[in-house]
Amino acid sequence: MIWPSVHCRSCKTTPESVDVYALLSQMVDNGCEEAVMEISSHGIDQKRVHGLNLEIAVFLNLTQDHIDYHKTMEAYYEAKRGLFTGATGNAPKAAVINVDCPYGKRLHGELPGGLPAVTFGLNGDAMIRAENVQLFADRTEFDLIWPEGRAAVVSPLLGRYNVSNLLAALAIGRAKGYDISALLHELPSFPGVPGRMERIDAGQGFNVLVDYAHTDDALKNACEMLQEITPGKLIIVCGCGGDRDRSKRAPMLRAALDGATTVFATSDNPRSESVEQIFEDMREACTPDVAQRVMFINDRKRAISLALDVAGPGGLCADRRQRAMRLFKSSMAPSFRSTTAKSRLS
Repeated sequence: MIWPSVHCRSCKTTPESVDVYALLSQMVDNGCEEAVMEISSHGIDQKRVHGLNLEIAVFLNLTQDHIDYHKTMEAYYEAKRGLFTGATGNAPKAAVINVDCPYGKRLHGELPGGLPAVTFGLNGDAMIRAENVQLFADRTEFDLIWPEGRAAVVSPLLGRYNVSNLLAALAIGRAKGYDISALLHELPSFPGVPGRMERIDAGQGFNVLVDYAHTDDALKNACEMLQEITPGKLIIVCGCGGDRDRSKRAPMLRAALDGATTVFATSDNPRSESVEQIFEDMREACTPDVAQRVMFINDRKRAISLALDVAGPGGLCADRRQRAMRLFKSSMAPSFRSTTAKSRLS
């Protein structure tokens, strides 16, 4: 969490309710007038944001994740839907929804009467949409269409999902009453946030990216995008978290193997679970035709180092970003994230 001159680390996507209100209070005391926060389905279900007055609620997407907690996709959807319907105590004043996602389309049709909504996506029905998307190794270009206009956009952010994120940000601006054409001036200089298709440039002859993809669908989409901008080898470093949905581990590795030349499977926030157990679940994806293209490396720093060793000109090395802290049974340790790649390349 960041506000002017203050950085405060959180160990949860959405802090506990007491912490949420305490942090917002500190922001107000320090002169903040607006706050943007990620509200997880766990946070909604566990009432961590109960009673919070939201000006705008944003729905980005919903794919298989957290099924160990919610049990079904329907329950997962209902938890997220609650943020828009007043189940958290207060309904937002406006909604921003990705209608490229089937669940987003459904949500748009289930909004409470009278709740204004701004839709976005590549879908032709979206109020804020992108057309003619072109992906490059160092930028993304597309045509932006909104009810009052059209403009060419060039952004240093990479990948189709970042097009969706840019559309979401512009849709929020529209919901707040800003002129879209005025907001476009900010896009070429916005570098993105750490760990979201973050480029690591230390003068090496190949691309290095760090991303937070943590489901098979996210890995599949990331690999498809990376294939479009990578003429050489595509090398993926990835892992699966411990004490979480075991059924998604093999599909995650399979998605990486389907998209990459070589995969380094490694430790990723094992919590109280053994890394070997996590590897065993992932190995279910290792059919004879792909087994030679994956290496299981317990030490994440070594896995990243090996991946960088085998990357070559025109290639790309992508690391699945971890949270800022990793949990090992009852202890916590900093994750290496982009700093490992930077130190290895320098």
